[in-house]
Amino acid sequence: MLKRFQDLTWKVVNLVNPPTKTQRITRNAVVSRVILKNFMESVIRMDLKGFFAGSLGEVSVRTSGGRFLITPGDSPVCLLAEDSICTAAIEKEQEVGNEGFPHHLPWHRLIYKNTQAKAAMLCQPAYATLLANQLQKPKNDIFLEANSLVDQVQVALKEDVEKIEMGDEGILFIRNVGILLWGASLSELLNRAEILERLSLLSMAGK
Repeated sequence: MLKRFQDLTWKVVNLVNPPTKTQRITRNAVVSRVILKNFMESVIRMDLKGFFAGSLGEVSVRTSGGRFLITPGDSPVCLLAEDSICTAAIEKEQEVGNEGFPHHLPWHRLIYKNTQAKAAMLCQPAYATLLANQLQKPKNDIFLEANSLVDQVQVALKEDVEKIEMGDEGILFIRNVGILLWGASLSELLNRAEILERLSLLSMAGK
């Protein structure tokens, strides 16, 4: 009964307000200013590292109420503005409109629905993406301390992503798409992406 009432409430809100206003109302209801500020800062830091190919980059973070913040899909990550950040429901049937969402929203939803991950990122670091397009992962033993990270890497075709067995953290090298990472925090994903990019560069240089 409660779930049906919540669904009906979202439908009424969506009818009364335009999609962008609905997104803002929803976001402000479930996300504190501190979380929003930290999200913005983390995404910008990742973009400065050169991890995103324009609007192809996607970043999300789990919030309360069965929802998550996610970057919009209609503009480059470098132009991210607070008002453009979207909120999405983990359970698809709770969604209220899909305007502005990134192309691979279902992958983020899949991660949050099936794991305890708090953050997810789809990025396109140059050398890691080149390896992904060859369905290869970085070599082991370049940095001994990074071997456990390399062991987590799985390679996949785009159509096989939803078949992958997911743990609470993971790394997917996806041909012609980029690198999908998820885990406990955005800062953790940034660290892992940096290490993977350096390993990918050295792996290719050593061929």
